[in-house]
Amino acid sequence: DWKMFFISISKVWWKFTERMMWVIIYAVALLGVWKERNKKTTWALIFVPLYLQLLAGPMGNARYAIQSLPFKLILFSIGLLYLVDKFKNKKYVSR
Repeated sequence: DWKMFFISISKVWWKFTERMMWVIIYAVALLGVWKERNKKTTWALIFVPLYLQLLAGPMGNARYAIQSLPFKLILFSIGLLYLVDKFKNKKYVSR
């Protein structure tokens, strides 16, 4: 039931805000992965969380989420730095 699903995820405002922040973090991290996809270090940062979350099984997902968080945040910082550089260079070029 889709209606119940949307009501349950948006009922408490701070939980909804947290989920939206995580969506943004994952989107920026995917941008970082896309821009650095030719480097071996990026692939290491991808496969460690994949191992911890996907191969550990559904029951291990919550248990290993904290251990994979630093790798996700490193990928997020790569994407965020790319966006900052892009907008900073665009700002200086337009002057």
